[in-house]
Amino acid sequence: MTDDVDALVAEQRLTAAAELCTSRGEHSRASLLYERACAWDLAATEALLANECERALELAILGKNEAISRSA
Repeated sequence: MTDDVDALVAEQRLTAAAELCTSRGEHSRASLLYERACAWDLAATEALLANECERALELAILGKNEAISRSA
């Protein structure tokens, strides 16, 4: 059975799917979806919230976000 996030992904609505994950506290999954949507800053922020610091740093570098890089 697919959940609402899977349905949004199937419709290529990655940002909406990531936002739904964020609202549910599924930060790691949200980060992956934001990454697929090339929303590097949002992906990095969600990775930080998921306590995935190394991944957050990589994403922040891709997004050229110094503040997130320092936080990671």
